[in-house]
Amino acid sequence: LIHSIASEIGVGVENARLFEETAKTAQRLSALYTVTSTVNQSLELDRVLQEVIGKMTEIFHFDTMRIYILNEWDELYVRASYPPGREDLSRVRVFRRGQGIIGRVADSGMPMMFEDVQSDPSYRELSATKNTQGTGFRLFAAFPIKTRLKSVGVVLCNSKEARRLTSEEIQLIESMSDQIGVAVGNAGLFYETKQKSLELEQANVELVEANR
Repeated sequence: LIHSIASEIGVGVENARLFEETAKTAQRLSALYTVTSTVNQSLELDRVLQEVIGKMTEIFHFDTMRIYILNEWDELYVRASYPPGREDLSRVRVFRRGQGIIGRVADSGMPMMFEDVQSDPSYRELSATKNTQGTGFRLFAAFPIKTRLKSVGVVLCNSKEARRLTSEEIQLIESMSDQIGVAVGNAGLFYETKQKSLELEQANVELVEANR
């Protein structure tokens, strides 16, 4: 009888574990679908970036996030932050490619994660500013944003609590970062098309004027 009861308890525990894993998987798929839908519904890059990192913060329980985008001078600057308007996060807004951890991630196309920057000597060695230590955060995780296999920016995630991201969390963040890359690529193509259209329109005006 005792053996039978123990077996039933074991089955119940396993069922509960499987149910929890299924629920987490469904939540992650739903979050990725939401991010993908947001990217595909608008070409307004700033609005898309703000909505995406708001959703990522909610899902992963980060305290802050920033999105750095490369400009034409190969500089990474803050294009979106969550929560928006934090003064202590705006002190360092620009990195050169290869500078500090943000620049290294953009240059290598590989993520870098530190469970606790307050005690990790490698963070102090690699960071150009030590800004995360100064703001009191502990988790520091930076993921590249890519479009057509080319790095175009970095997603930075911070938490006040030291934590190790699971392989499932890392995979989902990377998938969402790829979607941000799609948004950046779409916005770039839209801008190029618009500029070419304006140039063609101007050329037609000049042709008409020349033939008068």
